[in-house]
Amino acid sequence: MTTGAKTRIYIVRNLVDASGARLVRAANKAAALRHAARTSLTVALATQDDIVNALSRQIPIEDVVADEAEQE
Repeated sequence: MTTGAKTRIYIVRNLVDASGARLVRAANKAAALRHAARTSLTVALATQDDIVNALSRQIPIEDVVADEAEQE
């Protein structure tokens, strides 16, 4: 556990599942989000089969704009 004057406690909420919320002690908002993502998500390059399966379940492709990629 990291403690100290330079950390704050952030609440990280799941936008898909409103019941999911986590309290994360971190130096800043971006660090709290990275921690939550790293411990609950995984990212890999999609295979053709991944894309076909996702689109057949009507999961849309989401585009990241430059501002979102560089934000915070």
